[in-house]
Amino acid sequence: MGDFRPITVLPHVTRVLHKVIANRLKQVPIDECQKGFREVNGCSENSLVLNSLLKLATKNNKKRRVALAFIDFSKAF
Repeated sequence: MGDFRPITVLPHVTRVLHKVIANRLKQVPIDECQKGFREVNGCSENSLVLNSLLKLATKNNKKRRVALAFIDFSKAF
């Protein structure tokens, strides 16, 4: 009996469980403020908003300094 390994079904069960949870989460509405990790208009919409804000900030005063900070919070987790 020491030469045999038991057959495990755990990876298959977790795969099915992950699919069920993912399908249920897709039905939950996402807030309009949430732009990251979306299938449509994620980064492109944020880039347009940022570009518009930069133009607005420097519209009247070309010498005005604008500071931006890009922080990757995914590395924190």
